[in-house]
Amino acid sequence: MVYCQGCGKAIIDEKIIGNIEALTAKEGSDAWFKKRVEEILPPGFKCPKCGEDEFRKEEDIVDVWFESGVSHEASVEKEESLRDPADLYLEGSDQHRGWFQSSLLTSMALKGRAPYGKVFTHGFVVDSQGRKMSKSRGNVVDPQKIVEDKGADILRLWVCLQDYTQDVRISDEILNYSVEVYRRIRNTFRFLLGNLYDFYPLQDTLPLKEMREIDRWILSRLQSIIKLTIVSFEAFRFYEAVHLIHNFAEHDLSSFYFDVLKDRLYTFSAKSEARRSAQTALWCLLLNLTHLMAPILSFTSEETWGYIKKKGLRTKGITSKKQKAELKNNPPESIFLSTWPKKNAEMVNEDLEKKWQQILNVRSKALKKLEEAREAKKIASSLETGILIHGPTSLISLLESLGDGLKEVFIVSEVKLKVAPEIKIEVKRAGGRKCERCWNYSLRVGEDKKHPNLCERCLKAVASLTKESL
Repeated sequence: MVYCQGCGKAIIDEKIIGNIEALTAKEGSDAWFKKRVEEILPPGFKCPKCGEDEFRKEEDIVDVWFESGVSHEASVEKEESLRDPADLYLEGSDQHRGWFQSSLLTSMALKGRAPYGKVFTHGFVVDSQGRKMSKSRGNVVDPQKIVEDKGADILRLWVCLQDYTQDVRISDEILNYSVEVYRRIRNTFRFLLGNLYDFYPLQDTLPLKEMREIDRWILSRLQSIIKLTIVSFEAFRFYEAVHLIHNFAEHDLSSFYFDVLKDRLYTFSAKSEARRSAQTALWCLLLNLTHLMAPILSFTSEETWGYIKKKGLRTKGITSKKQKAELKNNPPESIFLSTWPKKNAEMVNEDLEKKWQQILNVRSKALKKLEEAREAKKIASSLETGILIHGPTSLISLLESLGDGLKEVFIVSEVKLKVAPEIKIEVKRAGGRKCERCWNYSLRVGEDKKHPNLCERCLKAVASLTKESL
């Protein structure tokens, strides 16, 4: 805006605005202050009111948030790679009366609508005592130093573990917790990859109906994690998503499923259906968990994806049709170019999950008894033991349905069942001798003269190895 020196009229003229726009586009907004008023006005311009040809520039500035408040008009609408209105405006809680408000006011005035679909606000980073960071206090935490010391994924994980609706605290202790969470998730990926070394999805994947019950159970549990994680991501509750995946990795996988699976993975015949069932479940877990963690642990997920690509992918009965077509022969170069996982309704089995919750409840009681025996120096390992489970008819029938798999679930050498009014568990030493291959105790160790130190199950596994080598 310019003012006439003669009559003081404030002049807003289309030609002047056009000149200013062209000048700003060429030299930047500082041109207004650097150029003389004569260089800004069109040649021969005179005041439309009094005819005077001397003018002065406006030197006051508008509200400091006005320029950023019209970014929806100046940037978003003009940039082809963006769309107007924007999906999301992201800033700290101090912007409710700053950028968010100025953007809303200018957009309503110009377009009659908000410039954004959603607004995301967060608190401020403070020290472990909730104090504002200050150089004089010496409590400033440099993000770059965290990246150099612990890695970018640790910093990203720390951010996503926080409830951003309030001020966010940071300290070495808090960061160390992030490191522990990261280590648990990374070790989950390591276990999955390590036990898929001889699994080639194109020929080894089993259909869901041919998989063992416990493997179908973990895949049903996985579908719940996928669904809830997506809900949390879409609501920007990243801390919920991280806790869901971390708890799943720690409790469902590491503390139970992986522990139970080791016997099948390490001692069963390499190409047996039981082992392939386990590996099919591990493959599905690997694919989906790697995708779910990619928005947070970007570098770790990309590293894991590199190993996945080498396998050649087949996902029959595992993921969506779009993923199957995408991954079958030509997996994307980056995990960030691949298809996001979806809940697979075919894998959801609520009855199976309820059944296994009962089994896990009994297992928890058994583990307590085994730990008591270990503390009393009666046993050194759970495989030295046999357990007798007393319980109601319905529970005994449920446990009987697992057959030989019951020993794997409790990680003992022998399980006996007995109908009784209440649940009671007795621990005793297992009969027979220790198999030197699987460490289970069996009465049949020593029956085979060629392999006198192997149990009946390991004899079959060794025999299959001999056939495969011929």
